[in-house]
Amino acid sequence: MTNALDVNRRLYSISLALYPAELRREFGDEMTDVFTQQLSDAWHGDHLWGALLVWQEALQELVCVALPSRIPPLLVAGVAALSASAVLLGLMYALLHGHDLNHLIAFHG
Repeated sequence: MTNALDVNRRLYSISLALYPAELRREFGDEMTDVFTQQLSDAWHGDHLWGALLVWQEALQELVCVALPSRIPPLLVAGVAALSASAVLLGLMYALLHGHDLNHLIAFHG
């Protein structure tokens, strides 16, 4: 898998461009090394499935860490407000249509 590992390492390194510059400067090489080691270990253990799981984790981190740093704060606030509104509308709909929501509002002590 050496050639494939090199290609994956390069693709991951390219994806780091989406992270904030300061984070890349401080941790980019280490992040790439850890990714490469995880990918190699996964390939030797679970082959393709293991490699896909490593990529899944890398992409989740990209979406949760890198991309939010690229989105303007007002857009983030707008998305949060829309999400809260969607939850409230969903709850109102459920209440209006007679759904039992006690399991959602019960506190477990």
